[in-house]
Amino acid sequence: MGSVISKATYDLVWQAFTKWTQAELDKGRAVNVAGFGIIGYEELRDNMRIPFIKLSENFLGSHGLEYKPEMADFRRVKTDIKTQPAYASIAKSVDVEKGTFQTVLGNIFQVTGE
Repeated sequence: MGSVISKATYDLVWQAFTKWTQAELDKGRAVNVAGFGIIGYEELRDNMRIPFIKLSENFLGSHGLEYKPEMADFRRVKTDIKTQPAYASIAKSVDVEKGTFQTVLGNIFQVTGE
C-alpha cells in the first residue's frame, strides 16, 4: 500500500512549483509541462504580461476538453522560449523527494482536468 501524501506537502510542492514558474516567466521563458501544457504569457505592452496556459492536446483529449474557437488563438502568447521544469532541483529546494514532487504535481494537474 502506498503512502499518503499530506496536505502540507501538497502546499509546499505547489508553492515551490509556482514560485519557480513565475521566475521563469519573469525571465521571458515559457514552461513546458509534459502531459499538461505550456505556461506562458501574453504580452499586452512592454511592461504588462498576463499569464496564460495552453493545454496540450494530450491533456485536452484525456479529459474530453476542447478550446472554444475564440480561445484557440495563441498568436500573442509568448511560448517561443521554453524550459522544462527542473523537478529534481525544485524538489530539493523544499526538501521533498523528486518522485513525491512529481506525483503531487501530477495529481494536481489530474484534478485540474476533472
